[in-house]
Amino acid sequence: TRDAALEDVLMIMVGTGVGAGIISSGHLHRGARGAAGDIGHTMAVDQSNVQCRCGKFGCLEAFAGGWALARDGREAALDGTSPFLADVLSQRSTVTLEDVVNAANAGDKVGRELVLRSATLVGTKLADLLSMFNPSTVFVAGSLARVGDSFLQAMQNAAYRRSFPLATDELVMTRVSLGHREGALGAAWLALDEIFRAQMLGQWIANG
Repeated sequence: TRDAALEDVLMIMVGTGVGAGIISSGHLHRGARGAAGDIGHTMAVDQSNVQCRCGKFGCLEAFAGGWALARDGREAALDGTSPFLADVLSQRSTVTLEDVVNAANAGDKVGRELVLRSATLVGTKLADLLSMFNPSTVFVAGSLARVGDSFLQAMQNAAYRRSFPLATDELVMTRVSLGHREGALGAAWLALDEIFRAQMLGQWIANG
């Protein structure tokens, strides 16, 4: 028996980049070219001079993605506004997303502000997806989800502020508990689905 709570699902991944997985009526929505859910390169800040890795300006990923937090964390280390990250930078000449997450978890003001910025921007974008797809469940995964309840709560608050109550009154939002292996597991399932789909049967038979 199929679980109705998993028939319409969004998975939001916030790590180095930002992306969304969409299951609608029990089926993974991949799009015409397999690019569905690439919310990291939708606009988050209008008329921005902050360039994304894709070459465009104002993308969600350029403000909320892990590489953007590492970039801004390094600036905070250099100008001394984050003692935690300044110490990290002095030890190994770089600041990573993991360092920013550790700073936030340690109570560092800049670390917490960067994580909150990411959660709020992603939550605001999520509000659009809630209105468009009306999922029953939103799973949150990636490095930033491991900050804990603070990231999830800020993301949820931002999404709910901009969503119609009908889309959120029974919504469940929770972290993925797959030990940071969700990407590898998802890729494996996609490969299995492709290998064993009905249209492949003729090739299996033809090749013994």
